[in-house]
Amino acid sequence: YSDGSVQEVRQQWNDWIAQTIRVYADEEYVEMEWTVGPVPVDDNIGKEVITRFETNFENNKEFYTDANGRQNVKRVRNSEQQSCGQYKESVSKNYYPIYERSFIQDHQKDIQLTVLTDRAQGGSSEADGQLELMIHRRLLAVKDISLNETGVDGKGLVVRGKHYLFFKPINESTKLYRDLSRRLVMSPLMTF
Repeated sequence: YSDGSVQEVRQQWNDWIAQTIRVYADEEYVEMEWTVGPVPVDDNIGKEVITRFETNFENNKEFYTDANGRQNVKRVRNSEQQSCGQYKESVSKNYYPIYERSFIQDHQKDIQLTVLTDRAQGGSSEADGQLELMIHRRLLAVKDISLNETGVDGKGLVVRGKHYLFFKPINESTKLYRDLSRRLVMSPLMTF
C-alpha cells in the first residue's frame, strides 16, 4: 500500500503472528507494528516469540540497553565467565530489560541501528550485527502461572506493539531517538 505520504507492507506469518511495516515520507524511521497471540500450546510446547534485526555490523559483542529511558548501559555478550575461564553460552544470560530503546554500533562504519519500543521488553544481541527483542511468550514448563497467562477466554493473551527502527551515524542517533521518544511519550492517548 502507498498513498504518497506512507508506504506500507502487511505480513501474516500464521494465524497468530502478523506485522505491518510502514515508511513515512517525512520521517527518518521505519515503524513496525506487530500482533502476536494467542500463542498456541495445543502441542504442549511453550513458545517465545522474538523479533530479530540483522545487519552486517561488527559490534564486537557490544550492545546497549537503556536504564528506565534515562541513560544507556553498555552490555557485552557472554561477559560472565565460569571459573574455568570459558564464556557461558546462555541466551538468558545475555537478555536485559529494555524500557525504551536498544542499539548496536559499528564504529568502523560510523553507523548505529536503534530500535525504540513502546513498552518494556527483554533484548539481546546474540551475534554480531544482530539486535533482538522478546515480544511475547507462553511457557508451560515453568511453575510460575504468569508465564502461561490464558486471559478471560482461556486461549491466551494477544499482544500488540510497535518498534521504531532507524540507521544513522552514531553522533546523530542520540538526537533522533530523544526527539522521537519525546514525541511518542507525549502523543495523545485515545480512550473511549
